[in-house]
Amino acid sequence: MYQTLDDLPEHVRMTMSKEAQQTYLEAFQRSWRQYEQYTGGDAGQHAVAHRDAMQAVDHHFEKGMDGKYYPTGVVPEQTEDGLPAFFEHLAARSHQE
Repeated sequence: MYQTLDDLPEHVRMTMSKEAQQTYLEAFQRSWRQYEQYTGGDAGQHAVAHRDAMQAVDHHFEKGMDGKYYPTGVVPEQTEDGLPAFFEHLAARSHQE
């Protein structure tokens, strides 16, 4: 079971803000304890805890097109080419000059 944010898997640390990581960690720990008697073994218990942790993250955060998690409602706008809209604005401005 993960004890701290530093213990989380790399993909969680790389794609989630500290707030999202904390949500993941707390949900994972809660689920791990809830399924301590799970008969599927540690691997099954881990899978269940991960599923529950991701559901908690998905409840409060959204995954952007860049693969990172943002608080619900603040996902950066994306253009058709996948770039944040802000960068498209800068590119258009530089072509005008």
